[in-house]
Amino acid sequence: MNNTNLVALIKFEKNARKRIRYLALLHFTEGHSRTAIANMLKVSRTIVNGWVTNYLTHGIVA
Repeated sequence: MNNTNLVALIKFEKNARKRIRYLALLHFTEGHSRTAIANMLKVSRTIVNGWVTNYLTHGIVA
């Protein structure tokens, strides 16, 4: 999935939690560290690690 698709998902997702997860994945694909993403989004690094691991293993899961 490319960044354009992630941006589209972020724009059209109504669920705030999913929108934050997609935003985290967008930042990850742009090269930000997991720690930086956690700080930007005000969530724990453990949560970001889980999202990224799930993304790398399974892709985007709706």
